[in-house]
Amino acid sequence: MNNEEIRLKYKSERDGKIFTTNFGTDFIIKDYRNNDNILIEFLDEHKYNKVVQWTNITKGAIKNPFDKICFGVACMGYDGNVKNKEAYKTWHALLQRTVDPKYKEKHTAYKDTKICNEWLIYDNFEKWYESNYYNIGEKLYIDKDIIRKNNKTYSPDNCVFVPRIINNLFTTRRLNRGKYPIGVNKKDTDNKFCAKCNEFGNAIIIGYYNTEKEAFEAYKTEKEKYIKQVADLYKDKIPKVLYNALYNYKVEITD
Repeated sequence: MNNEEIRLKYKSERDGKIFTTNFGTDFIIKDYRNNDNILIEFLDEHKYNKVVQWTNITKGAIKNPFDKICFGVACMGYDGNVKNKEAYKTWHALLQRTVDPKYKEKHTAYKDTKICNEWLIYDNFEKWYESNYYNIGEKLYIDKDIIRKNNKTYSPDNCVFVPRIINNLFTTRRLNRGKYPIGVNKKDTDNKFCAKCNEFGNAIIIGYYNTEKEAFEAYKTEKEKYIKQVADLYKDKIPKVLYNALYNYKVEITD
């Protein structure tokens, strides 16, 4: 038999044959061309097609980009090396804080955080990242609850990139601040309540008040004014949706 006859023999034997990867995913050979050029299709809901080699088929060493290899719930969505991409690093960090039980147990502030199903596929997240990231000469952080206060889910509709100073505006330190409302503590010496606000890295004492409610109201007024001040500093640098969210932000006693 000549080489073409051998190739056609293999083609007739292998086309339509189903195999299973080492990860447990089935695929079918759609078109055997030669040992180094075999078109396969994975038999899952995504029906992803790729070209592979026969030796990798026999070893089970075929990777389906939709296999849930990331924390057991998320997948890549396409082939390629993305481990050094900032988008991938951001995505992996989101997965860790939203689906990794050990991480959430250690960092209780993320106990109720979630990630949307769309972003369980890295390819979807990367497209959103590249469309929404902007460069202002500062490191940006992904935020889920400025444009939608108290939101717990990372998703395209809820998230926005923010510079550090804006990200830090909304740090509540709820677990460490004691029993009083945000921005308030009590002076034991004269039984007064102190209202204090951090502005541009400095702790500003707003005043001392007879009740914690009065102290909170003073803090609320000052904090909302400061948020608007920061918003105006970044007005021409940040997305309009973020600027508007900052200007409309309301500090609440339950924060």
